[in-house]
Amino acid sequence: HKMSKGITVKDVNSHEFVTSYAAHLKKQGKIQLPELVDLMKTGPFKELAPYNEDWLEAFGTIASLARRLYIRKGTGVGAFGKVYGDKKRRGTLPGHFCKASRGVIRGCLIQLEKVRFSSPHILRRTCGACSLHSLWQAGSREHSRCSSDGAVVEQIGVVSKCEKGGGREISLQGRQDCDRIATEVYNSKQ
Repeated sequence: HKMSKGITVKDVNSHEFVTSYAAHLKKQGKIQLPELVDLMKTGPFKELAPYNEDWLEAFGTIASLARRLYIRKGTGVGAFGKVYGDKKRRGTLPGHFCKASRGVIRGCLIQLEKVRFSSPHILRRTCGACSLHSLWQAGSREHSRCSSDGAVVEQIGVVSKCEKGGGREISLQGRQDCDRIATEVYNSKQ
């Protein structure tokens, strides 16, 4: 019999993955765009805000951030500003490199942190590291921290902050979700 291999984000075309993951995020409806999204530029090197009518470009930016965090964990907002930066045209003067808007990138990462998945395998336990009650996912070492009175503050999203070294990393649930989308993209090409 034929062995089935696990398909990851690294096995599929990045453009196809980002467009399908952006469509998945849009279909979920859990990502909230800012009120003035039609007026905000994505960097000082841009002349206008994105003019895609259904704002798939904004979801594409969020999906691209998730993919880049999948590939390289621990990347922070400043590094993403350099990655998404571009040349600023200055008329007759030579163009210079300019970073992308870190506020937009930070907002996208915060939205990815807030995305919640409903899972039937969530249990309440006591965390050994912080000795507080926390919400654990079965089979996962990741948890959401609770306040001292036991009220849950936040849940696991697609992205979480790195404990060591700063930056962000993709959570276990986010990694599984990305791998599932990558498998769908891979199977559609076969």
